[in-house]
Amino acid sequence: MTKCCNTCFTDSELRRKIRTDSISEDSDCDFCTGETEVTVNCESLKYDFEFLIDTLFVKGEGENSDDLSILIQNKLLVFSDNVASPSDLLKNILNDERIYDGSTRYYPRMMEVEFSSYWTELRQELVEKNRFFPQNRLFTSLFRDQSTENRVFIELVGQLTDSIPIGSNFCRARIANNILDDDQMGKPPKKLATDGRANPVGIAYLYTSEEIRTSVSEVRPSIGNTICVATLSSLLKLRVIDLTAPRRKFNPTTFEDKELVIALSIVDMLEQLSMELSKPIAQDRTLNYLPTQFFCEFIKSLDLVDGVKFSSSFDGQNNIVFFEPNNSNYFSITDKKLARIDATQHTIVDI
Repeated sequence: MTKCCNTCFTDSELRRKIRTDSISEDSDCDFCTGETEVTVNCESLKYDFEFLIDTLFVKGEGENSDDLSILIQNKLLVFSDNVASPSDLLKNILNDERIYDGSTRYYPRMMEVEFSSYWTELRQELVEKNRFFPQNRLFTSLFRDQSTENRVFIELVGQLTDSIPIGSNFCRARIANNILDDDQMGKPPKKLATDGRANPVGIAYLYTSEEIRTSVSEVRPSIGNTICVATLSSLLKLRVIDLTAPRRKFNPTTFEDKELVIALSIVDMLEQLSMELSKPIAQDRTLNYLPTQFFCEFIKSLDLVDGVKFSSSFDGQNNIVFFEPNNSNYFSITDKKLARIDATQHTIVDI
């Protein structure tokens, strides 16, 4: 009987189940190259995968049909990179060639909800029609308390939340000719807060990056500019919703039937939103940033996280925007220095 292990999967609920139902801590996994902690008989996961298949896919040839293991991985990213052959693992989990023989083709079921298209419609409505009381279906379902969609969204926020321990470092950059005072490297005063990807005018958030180079790129300096770069250290344990890879972090096996379909549709929307947060806008910022500001304001209103993490379009590293940071309460500035964009190599050079 074949065995798989907890490192074969990314879904935390599957990993928990494997730890709970493990048959041995010493037996080797038959499918992955990761560091095996515990293993289970593959068939013990059959119910979980049959549920995913029955809910999301239809057996047969058709438009967008593909090998079932490929469809599952593209849709759910449930198999870890340690697994050499997801098709072999899936075949052994199901152990029924009537369902999957190693290459059986399926196609995706039609989604009952399409939040990514609703998001596109909401973006247009916020910019062109209703700014404060939109009538879009996304607003009337996902952003309203007590709805199934709202409940699933709250669950997803929990799954995508990262905890930031005390003492974690972040970087912030400002174009300047000299070392700036500490209070000038924090969030700006409200009267000076301009439109940003996450904040509307007059409401100040703190934009940071995990790497110095990213923070410098985000202020879009010209060659020859000098930049004041500060390192901020967190004084409190903080929480952020991580939108850098929502499909990889969400756990599909925690949802049931219709809720799974809703969750996947929300993940589609979050991936679209993440791309929009990553891209700075040079023109018509007041209007074009409205949709991402709206979303971040909603996330802040839930009072579940302190900020949002998203990828930088400049180098693929991560930015984090904090909603209500006050330097004296949230962060201490541990280092400051000047840097310059080198005119010949377009690299960052310490001054």
